[in-house]
Amino acid sequence: MRRFILLTLIALSMRSFATEQIPELFVINGQEYEINSYPLEALYGYEEIILMLDNNMRCSANWRGYRGVWELVDKELTLNSLVNGACDANAPSVNPEYFLEKNHSQLSSSGSAAKLKLEHQNEFLFQK
Repeated sequence: MRRFILLTLIALSMRSFATEQIPELFVINGQEYEINSYPLEALYGYEEIILMLDNNMRCSANWRGYRGVWELVDKELTLNSLVNGACDANAPSVNPEYFLEKNHSQLSSSGSAAKLKLEHQNEFLFQK
């Protein structure tokens, strides 16, 4: 019983360490903000995205293996750029058109892909 209590106390006293994930970026009026939403996953499942990227470039700070930069243009959520394997400073860029076909280059801000809440210094800049 003493061992159990001792092991429990040791386990409870240990801190958990987790790497903070590299967020997507959202541009409003030229200013970049970090978001923890993944609008691209509204069009494709996570596994589909990884297969399309042929991605072996994941790291502990970027498990999803990519980073998108999004912007709201005329009430449409637009993918400006996409980086394959965002952990590397020289990560290769991917043409966003590869994911967002010509007839689907933007996501409607009324669609499920744009359920974003952007908060900066306790002020809502954008919420959809």
